[in-house]
Amino acid sequence: MNPASRQIISGRPVRIYLADPVHTYIGSGDTHRFLPLNVLYIAGYAKAVFGSKVDIHVFKRPEKAFEAIAAEPPDIIGVSNYIWNYEVSKALLKLARERNPSVLTIMGGPNANLDGDSMTRLMADVGADFYVPKDGETPFKGLVEALLDGADPLHSHPSVQGIWWWNAEMRRAIEKVPVAVLANLDEIPSPFLNGSADQFLNDGFAATLDTNRGCPFACTFCVWGVSEKVRHFSIERVRAELNYIASTGAPDLLMINDANFGLFTERDLEIAGELRRLNLEKQWPKTVVVNWGQVRSEVALQVADAMKGISILRQSSQSRSDEVLKNIKRRNIPDQQWRSVIATCRKQGIDSFAELIIMLPGETLNSYLQGLRYFFGLKVDSITTNQCQLLMGAALHKEEEREKYGLESKWRLLENAYGVYDGQVCLEAEEVVVQTKTFSYEENIRCRTMNWLIQMSWTLKRHRPLLEGLMELGINPVDFFQAAIREQHTAPPELLTLFRQFDSDARSELFASRVELEAHYGTPKMLEDLRTGAFSKLNTRYAGMALLLDDMIIEYYLSIARKLVSELVELPADWEMRLRTCGVLSRARNLSNEDLLILESGKPVQKTVTLDHDILAWEKAGGGAPPSAFAATRGVTYRFFTDTEQGEAIKRHMHAFSGLDREYQLRKLHEPFYGIRKEHLLFRMEYA
Repeated sequence: MNPASRQIISGRPVRIYLADPVHTYIGSGDTHRFLPLNVLYIAGYAKAVFGSKVDIHVFKRPEKAFEAIAAEPPDIIGVSNYIWNYEVSKALLKLARERNPSVLTIMGGPNANLDGDSMTRLMADVGADFYVPKDGETPFKGLVEALLDGADPLHSHPSVQGIWWWNAEMRRAIEKVPVAVLANLDEIPSPFLNGSADQFLNDGFAATLDTNRGCPFACTFCVWGVSEKVRHFSIERVRAELNYIASTGAPDLLMINDANFGLFTERDLEIAGELRRLNLEKQWPKTVVVNWGQVRSEVALQVADAMKGISILRQSSQSRSDEVLKNIKRRNIPDQQWRSVIATCRKQGIDSFAELIIMLPGETLNSYLQGLRYFFGLKVDSITTNQCQLLMGAALHKEEEREKYGLESKWRLLENAYGVYDGQVCLEAEEVVVQTKTFSYEENIRCRTMNWLIQMSWTLKRHRPLLEGLMELGINPVDFFQAAIREQHTAPPELLTLFRQFDSDARSELFASRVELEAHYGTPKMLEDLRTGAFSKLNTRYAGMALLLDDMIIEYYLSIARKLVSELVELPADWEMRLRTCGVLSRARNLSNEDLLILESGKPVQKTVTLDHDILAWEKAGGGAPPSAFAATRGVTYRFFTDTEQGEAIKRHMHAFSGLDREYQLRKLHEPFYGIRKEHLLFRMEYA
């Protein structure tokens, strides 16, 4: 429908539906879904301007949006566009057009390449009359104003700006500039303070909050990489919003959307202090997810210190190669600052996190492994690798970038981002780099297996004692994991099968095109399997599956460790005792599947174990001396036990996924950042 042919609405308010849909196909109480802050901002701004002239409804659950459209079609529908909801947003626009051929259809969000040909393909595919690529408040207000004023065509109205519009005669998308942004973000009514967010908090959605907008950096892999001026909501408003959310009984999780939290140090320190106070006084939030800034400072470390226990200090280095960083227009903190950050985190008890992206332009297997070795050498608490995505809207998605670096890609289904709504199959997928000029496909696949082992054994702390014992002997975990993969043919049959199954799944989850992916997953049987949780991130899925083979894995790890240690030029006299102690401790500290079942029934678990080292004395020393300095010839006996908080956390988390299979429950439990606190997966420990 051409916007020029809109009928003027009279006699009633303009009915507006705004949706930021999230897939709800898997029927669980998963609270890792966040309220629709983006469209609540737009709705609040429009309502403040137009008052009773508009009747605005906001949706997050797609099934509710489909029901509303079918029952009472809107005059205007606006939907968000992210990698995780493109197809379901498109389906909402389709139904709205079917129910009301005169409906004004609007899509907005960062998942778009902003050139004429790309926008033409996108708008034709989704059937949108207008597209809003950046801040939505002012462009959406302009479109509503044009409709109310009877502009013909709508895009001719002077208030309509910062949008792309569909020219039906030319069958092309046309850009209308300038892009208008609000300098004073406090002009946007707060969804929390005006009560419009209440319905979503009451429905179990976790809170998400902007304290600023914009990013000063230009990373080519990121849709934030546009080097734009950062604008802030006032600190008074942010404080008031946090206090309001804490008073509502909202879910324990909070996400702060800022691109670089901690970059604006004094201000962010004040926000962190308020979060700590609320955590202590109101027991909210228990977990805060933030995107930490690229730059570290003493005040930024104070921010992390204020949030220790409720947030991890995340440093997304992406690569340790200077050439790669130049290619992606990225800068990292220098080595000395990294070491200072980690030392401070260790001293103050702050969890540290390092992130790399595999298959970036110019990266090689050797430079990637060197980056991993570096972070293991620093003993960063959590080390993770993400596959390089080719995101719409990011510079790396462009054809010239693909050709320059030989970026070859495949498509992969996004976890929990699929569903069937109103009879329409919606499958969200990501395009990932699987090979470059400098990094082969087979090297990439081998690294996938290694990254599963890193997440399971290091980040989830399952086999940390053994890995740290090897580091004391001079063997980096990267080299240990590579040996474990290389020697997998010597593993027990069940474990060998797990290795081979992971390799097979890592290959089979990749498709040459989105069309092939949709054909594979779009059958009735596959859709039913997806509904019950059959698809997930491989690292998390296999970490859960491997828990059932943990004793076998530890024995296999010990066999690989002994072989590597025996090849060292200088062997400490007590090396066998060290490895034995590390193996026993790894086994003793982990909660088994049987232990988890007992905890879920409401009972505590405890046991006693004798070790050859005084581990508690070593931990109290803060790691300043090697574990071998605490060897105890007569042995030390410990009580391993679970406490009430731990048991309640596990019961609460597993209950959220009741009705789904055990493998799925374990998988969600072992998510590295959205699962429960990782120390809850380990026994507490004290002298017997």
